[in-house]
Amino acid sequence: MTHNVIDVSKWFIQNNTDACKPSFNGHIKLQKLLYYSQALSLAVNDSVLFDNQIQAWENGPVVSEVFREYRHNDLVENTFEKTEFDYAGIFDDKTHKILEIVNYIYGFQTGDQLIELTHSEEPWKELEAEAKARRNPEIKVQKMKDYYSTSLKEVFELYEDYDLSSDTREEFNGNVFVYNSTETTLTDEDVRALWEIGENVQGEKYFVYMDEDNEMVVF
Repeated sequence: MTHNVIDVSKWFIQNNTDACKPSFNGHIKLQKLLYYSQALSLAVNDSVLFDNQIQAWENGPVVSEVFREYRHNDLVENTFEKTEFDYAGIFDDKTHKILEIVNYIYGFQTGDQLIELTHSEEPWKELEAEAKARRNPEIKVQKMKDYYSTSLKEVFELYEDYDLSSDTREEFNGNVFVYNSTETTLTDEDVRALWEIGENVQGEKYFVYMDEDNEMVVF
C-alpha cells in the first residue's frame, strides 16, 4: 500500500521540531526525512512508501510536489489548521514505525548535516554532475533499494520493538543528548556537564544513561 506524500509530510511536520518551521532548514529537513522514509520502506517492505519521484537536486534528494506545497502553498500552516490528524486511519503500525525510526535516527540532524550525508551516499553522488547543473535527474527506486536494503533493514530490526516514545532528546550548547526518561533524570549538575561538552565539540548526538553507581555515562 502506498501513501499520499503530503500525508507523510504532515506527519513529519507535526513530529519534528525543525520540519514544522517554514524555513530553509525546515524544508531541507523535511525533504531528507521523506527520502530516508522511502529508503527504509524499500528496505523492510520491498515497496515504496509513496509513488512520487525523488529527484537529485543540488542540495540533495527532493520530492518536487512537496517542494511546491511547502514553499508556495503554506504546507506547514495548512498542516496545523487541522489539529486532529488521524494518523491511525492513514498509516498501519509498520508504516508508523518506519516514520518514527526515520525521525529518531535522522530527525535531530541539521539540514546541512543531512545534505552532507545524502551527498556522501551513492544514489545522489552518482548523479552529482547533473544535480549541480540543475537538471534534477530522478533517483531511481531500484538504486535506492539496492543501496539501502541491507543497512537500513538492520536499523529497522534494531529499533522495531523499541519504545521510542520513552526517549527524551534535549539540546545543550549545540549538541543533542538522548536518554530514557523513565530511567534517567538529569540534575542541574548533569545539565552543566553536558553543556560543557559543547565548549569543545558541537553538532554531535550522544546517548546518556546512569550506571549502577548512579554516575552519568555519555557516549
